[in-house]
Amino acid sequence: MAHRAGPSGRGARTLGVLSVLSAAILLSACATPPPAPPYVVKGPIEAKYQARGPWAVSQSVSAGPCDRENHLCDIWYPTALGTNPLRGVKSGYRHPVISWADGTGQQPKVYAHFLEHLASWGFIVVAPRDDSTRAGETTLDAAQYMLAQADTPSSRFYNRVDPDKFGAAGHSQGGAAVTSLHVRGVPLFKTYLGLHTSPGFFSKFCCGVTPESYAGARVTASIFQWSSKPDSGKPDWYDPVPNSAPKAYALLSYANHADVSAAPGCDPAACRQGASPYLGYTTAWLMGRLQGASDGVRAFGQDGEFFRSNPSWSMNLSNIP
Repeated sequence: MAHRAGPSGRGARTLGVLSVLSAAILLSACATPPPAPPYVVKGPIEAKYQARGPWAVSQSVSAGPCDRENHLCDIWYPTALGTNPLRGVKSGYRHPVISWADGTGQQPKVYAHFLEHLASWGFIVVAPRDDSTRAGETTLDAAQYMLAQADTPSSRFYNRVDPDKFGAAGHSQGGAAVTSLHVRGVPLFKTYLGLHTSPGFFSKFCCGVTPESYAGARVTASIFQWSSKPDSGKPDWYDPVPNSAPKAYALLSYANHADVSAAPGCDPAACRQGASPYLGYTTAWLMGRLQGASDGVRAFGQDGEFFRSNPSWSMNLSNIP
């Protein structure tokens, strides 16, 4: 039981998506919300993973296209590949990989602060420069690109990737893209993360997936969906997911739709709380699911820290024991 607290082809689709997005932005601009109170951390597990991890981080760009649409990929990775200071491993460690899907009209650099944070906790993060991720094809391609790099002797990632520890994560349309992959049960990914996943009417248009797509689906991979009261306020992407899949849902009280893309010290007129609310529990989730961190799993259990009452949060759901 859950615990509750014109053109044709790709160009036409992209233009249509951007038109809908532009309309949404225009409507949201008509009302200026009051300043949000400072974000309140729930407890020590969130605080631990909200802080920067123990790995120094480097960033590179793929030498050539990394997906079927001929996009380059931005890659954030632990500088000392093959090491794991959390376990005292000085060589031979194989890192889990997160394949990232951008929001509509966005590029990976927009999310650099968030993606670098994940890399500081030992993940290799690969993000194609795709501003219309649709059903997640390029997200899957980028993950497969990293698998190929792991088998290429001339690559810095040679023998540095764990082929059994891949996750897919995305924001907005990117959240719908990774949700589409989840519904289809793509075997490469062991866990999924959707941040402000597009609502059903939009995700159907952009990505061919709606909450109703889960009807009859047989999924077992875990998924963690996020939203906020200003953005949605409903667990539309949580309730339909069958209980065969470990799942969780976070509803923030004040965050804007694009806050996860904010850099530290962002202008409050552009972001209400910034990326801080997303760092702790997303990292904890990925650490628990892909790096075996016991506190990252325990936090989401029925008596876990994730369910502590907190003014910055409006709802928490999980089916994890």
